Amino acid sequence: MSDALRAVVLSDGHDAVALELEGGRVVAANLAARRRFAAAAPGAPLEAALPLDAAARLAAALAAPGPGVWESAPGAPFLVLPLGPGRHLVLALATDADATERLLALNTQLAALLGEQARLAADNARLLAEARRLAAAREALVAAVSHDLRNPLAAIAAAGAVVAARAAVGRDADGLARAAEAIRRATRRMDALVQDLLDAEQIETGRLTLHPSAQPARPLVEEALEAVRAEAEPARVRTSAEPMAPGLAARCDRERVLRVLGNLLSNAVRFTPPGGAVTVGAHRRGDDVLVEVTDTGPGVAPALEPRLFQRGVTRGDGHGLGLFISRAFVEAHGGRIGVESRPGEGSRFWFTLPAA
Repeated sequence: MSDALRAVVLSDGHDAVALELEGGRVVAANLAARRRFAAAAPGAPLEAALPLDAAARLAAALAAPGPGVWESAPGAPFLVLPLGPGRHLVLALATDADATERLLALNTQLAALLGEQARLAADNARLLAEARRLAAAREALVAAVSHDLRNPLAAIAAAGAVVAARAAVGRDADGLARAAEAIRRATRRMDALVQDLLDAEQIETGRLTLHPSAQPARPLVEEALEAVRAEAEPARVRTSAEPMAPGLAARCDRERVLRVLGNLLSNAVRFTPPGGAVTVGAHRRGDDVLVEVTDTGPGVAPALEPRLFQRGVTRGDGHGLGLFISRAFVEAHGGRIGVESRPGEGSRFWFTLPAA
């Protein structure tokens, strides 16, 4: 029983007898109960203050598995409510109109408090379920990020060994350059993973901020394509930009939009087979700029499409943060993001930004 509910039930402000018992002993009693059962001191068994027949009926009521009615004397009924193992609430039942009215007023208070308790219990259950969901999501994220970090760490370790071995003999400059480039790619990948974690934390704690300004579309697209070229060339995937209207610009946070484009382009390259192509386009649509990333990969499974931008959802191995972060960035600009795909026919990822 909550403290608030207990205070109302055992209040001296009403004349309905109310006692709280534990193991049959009086734990608390209101003024009406203390007057009615004057011999039942706190800590003493209530039965000690009763005639033998009334005490026997009380013992039977206390032993019952559920609520019951106990008559301390003919015409003096009490409601016995179990509160938990060995704990009971004993309340006088009304026998006249005035007492009934007073008891109804008490019951109204009890109902309000019980309703509040039920609401709080439901809120607590919801918060507990959400806390468990977030804990499970964080555990899964840590596992996924740990897995993703092993690949660039292994690449750095291997390239570092090559650099050390070849530097020791003082030759093979080309091999040293390739090893150095492998280290740079791996460190960029690790930096991106760390940035994804920081961005996800900002999004989920409501601390995401934007610094929008007018940004020409073509330089944004060209910079994003240049950043992904290091992934596309070894994979033998062609990347290109479609022609764009002169003066086309969006009002956006440049760094955030580059992250969105980088995520979409990196995914497109990863899922496009050798010999395929990835294309970026942008054009005006009403008050928005529509940006599209199209690939010639296998497409997105229809069952996955509705969940693709949720946290932790991924088309393959990975931490499942890239598209979740991309959606948050786009929606923070007031835009929308989506995908159109047919299995075996490639994918078209798109998002909108306010035109400048």
